[in-house]
Amino acid sequence: MRAAVIAYTVNGAILAEKLRHLSDDEIDIYVSVKSAKYIDAENIITFKSTPAIIRDIFYQYEGIIFIGAAAIAVRSIAPYITSKFKDPAVLVMDDHAIHVISLLSGHVGGGNEWCVKVAGMLGSDAVITTATDVNNAFAVDVFAVKNHLKMINPYMIRDISTRIVNGEQLGIYMQAEEYEKVIQNECKKCSKNIKITDYENADIVILKNKSEIKDMQSKIILIPRNIVVGVGCRRGTEYLKIKSSVMTILEKAGVSAENVNCVASINKKADEKGIIELAEELQADFITYTADELMEVEGEFEPSMTVYNHVGADNVCGRSACRASCNGECLVPKTVENGVTVSVYRYRVYGG
Repeated sequence: MRAAVIAYTVNGAILAEKLRHLSDDEIDIYVSVKSAKYIDAENIITFKSTPAIIRDIFYQYEGIIFIGAAAIAVRSIAPYITSKFKDPAVLVMDDHAIHVISLLSGHVGGGNEWCVKVAGMLGSDAVITTATDVNNAFAVDVFAVKNHLKMINPYMIRDISTRIVNGEQLGIYMQAEEYEKVIQNECKKCSKNIKITDYENADIVILKNKSEIKDMQSKIILIPRNIVVGVGCRRGTEYLKIKSSVMTILEKAGVSAENVNCVASINKKADEKGIIELAEELQADFITYTADELMEVEGEFEPSMTVYNHVGADNVCGRSACRASCNGECLVPKTVENGVTVSVYRYRVYGG
């Protein structure tokens, strides 16, 4: 996680440095100019105004920790809060690390889990107030994030969670067989909350892709984000051309855009605007590999000596998709569509 720690006192700055030393997160430390003059610390960023610094950094980090009063944190982040699916995780702690409070994006943003982790490192008391957590109940949004499932109708989360924390046992149905073991384990852990049932009686449904959806008003729909798309193209290929080619291949493969978790290519394409825009629209990671890393991938790939002489790898789309999917199942080998090469792979074991 890339995180920012905001400190207002000398104790807070010392605590922030301790956290950076103990954590495996990538942490930037921001210290108030009024306190920074009293400390001898390297690699800190000073600030004068909390509202100004939050305006600049709120969406640059996956997580933000305020070491100070909760009221300061609440007032400064309030103008920028938009959605639990977009907001960073926000924690608040006092400058003696007695309490660490999960304030924002506790589930989807991973705030609650991060809060427990930080508290454990500092010997603090983790303060979690989310109803499903304090009742040790099944949380559908946490389950979806941990198992790389996309929530198609997230507006149903509140209804599902309310029913669970009020003691209802809800039914869960899976069309995507690869999640059978995961669901069975969840049902054992949360037997009072969920049980496996058929589609008609289910409240939580895991479908293979978006085309299978029938009812979004009484059930929360989850679909696996288990698809990797490998892409190769000429330098400067337009985004719409790349998108059209990829969507055509996905349709032929019988998967939807919502299933895509990752777009992959060679590192020479790391700045390829069209591919970057595609990954952003799909809300997918964009991963690139060196030519040597691609040539290390084992398997049968249609080679191209022209491509090899140009970039150092004989097959960009297939090898990159295979590597990014951890040598997954090939759904579509290298296919040329409108001048763009596309390959589609699926993780063999995802969420299992």
